[in-house]
Amino acid sequence: MKVKDYMTGNVITVREEDSLLQARNSMKKNQIRHLPVLNDEGKLVGIITFSNIMGYTPTQAISMNFWEMMDIISRKKVKDAMTVAPATATPDMPIEDVATLFREEKVGILPVIEENHLIGIITDTDVLNAFTDLMRMLRKEKYDFSKIHRVSKV
Repeated sequence: MKVKDYMTGNVITVREEDSLLQARNSMKKNQIRHLPVLNDEGKLVGIITFSNIMGYTPTQAISMNFWEMMDIISRKKVKDAMTVAPATATPDMPIEDVATLFREEKVGILPVIEENHLIGIITDTDVLNAFTDLMRMLRKEKYDFSKIHRVSKV
């Protein structure tokens, strides 16, 4: 099982000079939690997550109204809150190596790079899908579900 079998291509990205509000709006619109960050040359320079954005807002945000909070994140740049130089995956990397990187790096996304270009992302959900597929394959090979014994109802 390889990254290329489970990754998402055609990735939605943001630029490092975009505002945190633009990144947040893109995440909300596309129902995603992570965005690769590109520089002006289109090279990967970081990852911005919803948690990065929320963690960047001031602690006094609890007492702020919605508009005050939106004003703050509209003035701050993605580069101010992103994770710089993230770990990456390659299309031929085994899924279990991705899972190990997730655990070691404490992340839930890896950009997929080929020949120094971003070609996709792989997330913790993708790895869980691979695990589920693997378990289904193993179950078909090893278990005969017709022989499952059930406890009778009393």
